[in-house]
Amino acid sequence: MCGVNIAIIIVHHRIHCIFVLGRRKGERTCLKTRKIFLILQTLRVNALYSNASIPVVVMLCGAFGLLVSLWNETNVITLITWFISLVVITAGRYYIVLQYHHSEKRPEEYLYWLNIYSIGTVFSGVIWGSTAYLLPTNNSLVELGLITMFMLVVISGSIGIYSVFKRVYYALSLPTILPLILFLALQNNVQLNSLSLITSIFAFFIFTVHYHTHKMTTQLLLTKFDNKVLIDNYENDQDRINILEKLNRTRTQQLEKAKQELDYIKNQKN
Repeated sequence: MCGVNIAIIIVHHRIHCIFVLGRRKGERTCLKTRKIFLILQTLRVNALYSNASIPVVVMLCGAFGLLVSLWNETNVITLITWFISLVVITAGRYYIVLQYHHSEKRPEEYLYWLNIYSIGTVFSGVIWGSTAYLLPTNNSLVELGLITMFMLVVISGSIGIYSVFKRVYYALSLPTILPLILFLALQNNVQLNSLSLITSIFAFFIFTVHYHTHKMTTQLLLTKFDNKVLIDNYENDQDRINILEKLNRTRTQQLEKAKQELDYIKNQKN
C-alpha cells in the first residue's frame, strides 16, 4: 500500500469505522487512523525536504552547463536572462527549505509544506520548459539536441530525489519535457520530428522508472514507520514490565513482613 493509495485506504477505513463499528466508537478509531496517516505523510515530507539541497545544486550546475554550451550559439542577453530567472527561482525554493527546517514540523501542516514545495518546483519546470522556445536562434539540430540532452538529464536525475511524492516529480518533469516534445513535433523538419519521437520514448521510460522508484521509496518509509512503532511498543512494554516487577517486589516484601509479624504473634502466644 504505497503513495496516494494511503489516502484511499484512510477514506475506506473511515467509512468502515462509522458504519460498522458505530459512529462514536468508529470516530475514535478514525481519529487514531488519521493520526497515523498524518505521521506517515510528515515522514514523507521530511524526506523530501531533507534532500532538497541536492536538486538546488543539480539545477544550478545544469543551468550553468547549458549557459556555457549555448554561449556562442544563441542570443546572449536572452540566455543570461533565462539563467538569472532560474537562479532566482532556485534561491526562492532554497529559502522555503530553510524555513521548513526552522519550523516546528507539525503533522497537520504537512500539506502546506508539500504544496508550497510543489509550486516552487512547477516554476522551475516552466523555466526549463521554456528553453526550446527562448534560446535557439535558428532551430538547429545541434542546439535543440543539446537542450534535449539537458532536459532528459534534469528529469532523470530528479527521480531519486522526488520519488517520495509523485506530484512533486510531475510538477518538475511535465512542464520541463512536454513543451520541448511539442516544439520539436511542430517543426517542419524530419530530423527534429524524429528527435521529438525519440525524446518521447526516453521520457516514457524515465516516467516508468520513477513510478517503480516511488513505490519502493514509499514502501521503505512505511517499513521505517512500522519499525518505529514496534520499537516504541517494545519500549512501552518494557516500561510496563519494569513497573509490574517493582510492584511485585513491593508486594512480596509486604507479604514477607506480614508473615514475620504473624510468626512473632504466634511465638508470643506460645
